[in-house]
Amino acid sequence: MVNPMEKFSKTGTFILLLFQFSCGCEQGEWETVIDYFAEENPSTMVYPGGGFGTEDSVNLTVLENPSGTPDGIIVKRSLDNGTTWTDVPINTGFEFTFASTVNGSSVFFGGKDRVSDDWLVTRGSISDTTFADTRSDIYHTASGTSHLVTFMSAKNNLIVASGYGTDNGNNNYWIVRTSQDNGETWQLADRINKTSSIYAFSNAITSDSKIFVAGMLYDGSHSYWAVRRSVDLGATFESVEPAFETLSTSSAAVGIAADKNDNIYVAGYMTITSTRANWIVKKSTDSGATWTTVDNFIYSPTPDDGKTYSCTPTSIAAPGDKIFVLGTCASTDMTSFKFITRSSLDSGTTWETDDVNDVEGIFPDIPTLTFCNKLVYSPAENGYLYASIQHIDLTSMRQYLLVRKKCICTE
Repeated sequence: MVNPMEKFSKTGTFILLLFQFSCGCEQGEWETVIDYFAEENPSTMVYPGGGFGTEDSVNLTVLENPSGTPDGIIVKRSLDNGTTWTDVPINTGFEFTFASTVNGSSVFFGGKDRVSDDWLVTRGSISDTTFADTRSDIYHTASGTSHLVTFMSAKNNLIVASGYGTDNGNNNYWIVRTSQDNGETWQLADRINKTSSIYAFSNAITSDSKIFVAGMLYDGSHSYWAVRRSVDLGATFESVEPAFETLSTSSAAVGIAADKNDNIYVAGYMTITSTRANWIVKKSTDSGATWTTVDNFIYSPTPDDGKTYSCTPTSIAAPGDKIFVLGTCASTDMTSFKFITRSSLDSGTTWETDDVNDVEGIFPDIPTLTFCNKLVYSPAENGYLYASIQHIDLTSMRQYLLVRKKCICTE
């Protein structure tokens, strides 16, 4: 079981949140709206844990752990496009919460129970001033097991939670659970048992309620990119992108999103050497029957610093017909680290790098980074893109939260 608190020692992490308003903003450069290191208690480690949007607010889930263990989980809420923020506590028994979504007036959080290590989903109201500890779903298999919800989405009153479990033999298994009654009852929709390196990282729902789940499976010799689909509300699943399974190199699909026309985009990576990985985005226009590579990115800084970089996406969003991908690039000599945003404004036909952030260090653990890297699409009438970055002070080894925003105007 990956322990996020141990793995975040040298990491930077993004959460991308898109809120689409009526283009009242002026499209421009990124600007910082939260800087915990500059403005908050520098002895408190803070890292992102998901986010969600409503018609009039942006909400970022934040985990605070001044004593080295998670002491507080809050939602930082802004009603004025990131100008000012208020803290909304989450009254839960979470040890970690890395997933959240909104279904009507209900908001759901997913993660791991602090005491039992069980899969935990809670439900509250978007209007809550303190999110109540109403337990919506608890999943437990056997003594000694641990489970973690890593991503949640909702559409057409269908709620999908994906993640993974670890048994007492350190074997992982892929988990997808669904609800069709606003979290009153949940069903185990998909479970795959393997020996290690099994993660259901993220999921997406199309307008006709098809479910797509992206992650990483393992065949005994290497991990590989996996996308699974359900066309019957989660009753059955099938693999729809098997090409990577037959390759000898390791790969993973870490982010998945559906645009307004139900095109499916998957962001992930494939290793090309022991120290390098390629950043890949694939697209399907026929519900996963066929796939086309639309971005194969290799980072080359300007001016050239003489270094070779390995890049891996960690999250993706598809508002309207625009695509945004966040990821990390690390030099192969491990002396330079970047967080990068790439975007396509024409349904994946052309791409550009529109934001590069230097960080002191990143931990080269894709599952750990992906737990925090969340993409939330909200049908609000804003046009702002929020990127929440976890960075580290290598002197104190403390982690801090930096949030930046950009007007993108999807319509």
